Amino acid sequence: MKIVKPQIQTLASDQEIEQLATSPIRDSFHRNMDGSLKANDLTNAKQILSVMLRPFGQTVIKYNDFAQQIEIVYPTDLQIGSFTIHTGAFNDDLISALISYADSQFIYQIRTDLAFQAVNDLAHANHYNPLKDYLNTAFKDWDQQDHLTGFMHKWLGVEQTEINVRMFAIWLVGAVTKVFQPTAKFDFVLLLQGAPGTGKTTFFNMLAIRPEWYTDNISDFKDKDNQAIMLGAWIVNDDEMKASKHTGFEDTKSFITETTLQFRAPYERTSRKYAKNFVIGMTTNDPIPLKDRTGNRRYFVLHPNADKRTADITDLSQTDQLHNEITQLWGQAVSLYRDAYSIFPTKAETKQIESLQNDYLASDDITDSLDDILADTLIGTHFSLRELLGQVIDRTGQQYLKPKERTTIRNEINMIMAANPDWQYANWSHLPGYTKIKA
Repeated sequence: MKIVKPQIQTLASDQEIEQLATSPIRDSFHRNMDGSLKANDLTNAKQILSVMLRPFGQTVIKYNDFAQQIEIVYPTDLQIGSFTIHTGAFNDDLISALISYADSQFIYQIRTDLAFQAVNDLAHANHYNPLKDYLNTAFKDWDQQDHLTGFMHKWLGVEQTEINVRMFAIWLVGAVTKVFQPTAKFDFVLLLQGAPGTGKTTFFNMLAIRPEWYTDNISDFKDKDNQAIMLGAWIVNDDEMKASKHTGFEDTKSFITETTLQFRAPYERTSRKYAKNFVIGMTTNDPIPLKDRTGNRRYFVLHPNADKRTADITDLSQTDQLHNEITQLWGQAVSLYRDAYSIFPTKAETKQIESLQNDYLASDDITDSLDDILADTLIGTHFSLRELLGQVIDRTGQQYLKPKERTTIRNEINMIMAANPDWQYANWSHLPGYTKIKA
């Protein structure tokens, strides 16, 4: 008969036993029979993380519900061994510091995935929403006065009309909605069109309250790195519409209407969906920034005028006054949100907004030709796309186009007609086109 000798486990080192004995949370570790720490154990990783953070407090790692990211929240950077952990958004240095700390102080190896999970669990246990806290405080401190109606005229010189105030109010309450309902549908952009020096960029920057809640550091709307930057902000300013130009009009329209974004963060193994929790502002000096007749309903265009403002938003001596007024403004916006203020224009308002947009809409030969063709037509008149294409080509003197160029013009005609509320798509005798339905 073969005798099997019992396996003798290696005893824990003196250093490890000393660490366990002096730890105030030693009984929370998962250990083997000999007292050594169990390998590849999440609880042990979490306990070592807790010991590592004792000099700074357990709430130094938090999950920001608004920014949808783990953050280091502390007055100064953290020095852990040879690692300097910067405050703000979480990065891999904290994981490396934890793995190194476990190895040097506990003679214990932590896998990278367990290190991240330990940090993630602690962060979510300490979750917070600083933007929601700010808005709730602003609402509590609101003086019950109307700060919204005259704000844009006072600080930017925007004409104080009913529709201008309404567009600004919709955008403000939309921004509040995105804090309390991150995946809510809101696809309107506040576009400030005006000369340099009127304070357009300063307006969006100041309105965001804190530097981390604002960004204009984006080059397009499709790049995943840019999207990650935007998710950390509340107000995204497409300054001089650079991102829109790089992205293209169709893709920009699509991005504006999205309610979620999907990509893989650098420290995550798989992609996931994030709530598109920010609002978009844009600035431009271009007198005709709207280049396409389709999709322009999304743009609320306001025109700052430095000669008409009564206070200079760029004057540093007025910063405190401006900051106080903005806090009151947000308090009023929260009140409107709580009272179920509509963030969608009525049909009449939409028509009025579209009329205003015509002043900022670029014209071209195709658009002008279509306007001439459709002028004075009767209800019930039908044009096939083939007819419209032929007439536009004749009027613009482009009879010798290549097939691909003809297709491009045909598609543009189709988009323009689809956006015209007086005409409806119809297929007569297998000739798709548009029929006039109202004068």
